[in-house]
Amino acid sequence: MERAFCIGVTTNNTFLGKVIKLFTGSLVNHTFQYEEDGVTIIDSWGGVGVRELKEEDFTGINNILAIYEIKPPEDNLWKLTEGMNEIKKEVGKGYDYLNVIGMGIVTILEKISIKINNFLFSKNRYQCAELSLKYINNVFKCKDIPMHPETIRPDTLMSYMERHTDMFTKIYQREDVLIDFTADDPVVLLKEI
Repeated sequence: MERAFCIGVTTNNTFLGKVIKLFTGSLVNHTFQYEEDGVTIIDSWGGVGVRELKEEDFTGINNILAIYEIKPPEDNLWKLTEGMNEIKKEVGKGYDYLNVIGMGIVTILEKISIKINNFLFSKNRYQCAELSLKYINNVFKCKDIPMHPETIRPDTLMSYMERHTDMFTKIYQREDVLIDFTADDPVVLLKEI
């Protein structure tokens, strides 16, 4: 079986998850990397930091909303493997709580048309979407990806993956999830089924 390399988005009701939902106004509050080789998950989780675990240890608290398979650049599967190996080197690094607080401040100020940089960003720790962005950047070294580690959020990363079908293929979407693209960033809702 060919290995799949994916990025997934989830929702959860942890304290940190609720704070992210409050700041962003989105149901999406977590991202993870997924390697279908024995089902390896790499993510950055509050209280733990960057970790590697199996799917069954991940899905208990996280409700997966969508999974996007990364299309290998120029059909070079080794770029996907190389990108995953690069983020595996980050396992053990701490969670970037300050970046999440800074992201919240930036998000709130953007709503009143004030633009600032995230001055609380750390290069030695990761929040989940920041780690996913590092994975994407490791794979697509030649692409000009207009997202920055200090401001990336789980919902804006999902928006990017939804809109860039040249780089990502959605391979799973929970059937009760509705994505509304009438706004600049997608609004993810649960619908009645």
